[in-house]
Amino acid sequence: INQALILSHPLTPKARAEALALTAAARALGLCEAGVQSRFGSGNAAGTGTDCIVIASPTGVRPLDWVGMHTPMGNAIGRAALQATLRGAREWLAEFADRTGNRKGERR
Repeated sequence: INQALILSHPLTPKARAEALALTAAARALGLCEAGVQSRFGSGNAAGTGTDCIVIASPTGVRPLDWVGMHTPMGNAIGRAALQATLRGAREWLAEFADRTGNRKGERR
């Protein structure tokens, strides 16, 4: 599951780390809400072993120091990552998974 977060405002290194954590948390929530099942245990999947998140933001003066979930930027990051994950997971399930969450034709 690869996600690219493209922002219009500069971030400090600590804000970039916070944006990364928010994106990862929103991805995990999206997979759970979509009902994607883990192939290696019981319950929902929270990601894969090859996930990647890229954060791109401009450099410039007055970068944001904080993008926590209770800030406007953090809220926008979380919403965007959740919506993208839900859409992608639902499309994947519709194409590749049967109703039990297994890949089509695969049985546990």
